[in-house]
Amino acid sequence: MKLSEVIQTIWKGTSPGARRARQLIKLAVLAILFIAIFWVVPIGDVVESLLNADPLYLLLGFALAFPVGYLRAVQMKLLIRHLDLDLSVLQIFAINLTIKFYMLFLPNALVGSGMRWYKFSQPGGKSSEALAAVAFNRLMETFLVFVVGLGFWLLSGVDKIRTGAFWLVLLTLATVAVWFVLIRISRPFYKWFIRRDFYKGENSLFRWFISKTEELLLAVSTYREFSAWELIAVILVGTARLLLGALSFLYLGMAVGITLSYIDMGWIQSVVAVTSMLPLSIGEGFGYREISLVAILGTFGITPDVALAFSFIIFGRSILQGIVGGIIEAIQTLQVRGQAG
Repeated sequence: MKLSEVIQTIWKGTSPGARRARQLIKLAVLAILFIAIFWVVPIGDVVESLLNADPLYLLLGFALAFPVGYLRAVQMKLLIRHLDLDLSVLQIFAINLTIKFYMLFLPNALVGSGMRWYKFSQPGGKSSEALAAVAFNRLMETFLVFVVGLGFWLLSGVDKIRTGAFWLVLLTLATVAVWFVLIRISRPFYKWFIRRDFYKGENSLFRWFISKTEELLLAVSTYREFSAWELIAVILVGTARLLLGALSFLYLGMAVGITLSYIDMGWIQSVVAVTSMLPLSIGEGFGYREISLVAILGTFGITPDVALAFSFIIFGRSILQGIVGGIIEAIQTLQVRGQAG
């Protein structure tokens, strides 16, 4: 078997052996990353920075994680209103926290999409509606991370806040316009797309791209009845979530003595969010996040030990959410067993 075929089998295979191989590769990559980090940065300095963290700022940064999560649930609720999925904002909030628990030690792609789809489809067995909602929400969140991050970056690079604010408003309007057009044209384009025989040829990468494009078009076309105002509401809630998340980053950074501006923390948050989406990622970008923060914060003159302490605190915030989610999952499991008994 050729090396390329072996790689494709490991990367896309569904057998237990392929899944184990992927997990081992992820763990190996993570180990290499941390060996490289602590080869340069003494772990004692990182621990000292963590022990000297300001508890007040830590509390503020951790506490803001839950309003951020609640806004994420509101955003999803707005998306499922037309899909007849019977879930309240609080139920969605609880599901997201539960998924946070599993994301601490499982691959992000598996938990973030697969488990969310499973839990959303449970109330009425509406798997296709849940799949559309999860896929569209993921697309929207990814898009907003890039757009809001770009907006913060533009604000950080201008002398006058008025000029920066103009670009931010322009980006927001462009976001609404792009998604409104995509939603409107996606259905006819999807019908045209599936009539074409794009699956010819042996190029597996091309076949993967075609299948993902088809999934994207199907997810977006589900929301063709969305009005412009409904779309604006989703975008505004998503943007508010990222703005509040940047405030959480600001307080967590201040806890270890990082005095960057709110604007800078805004685009740094987006970079951290993107790293969590990278392949071979475990625990919301664990490892990648540390490397990226050491590199980015180093340009501001922040030492690697402080940057690593900040990264571990961000991970600690996820652990806190995961603990709450684990408690919720345990309570719900006990309730189901009690009802069955």
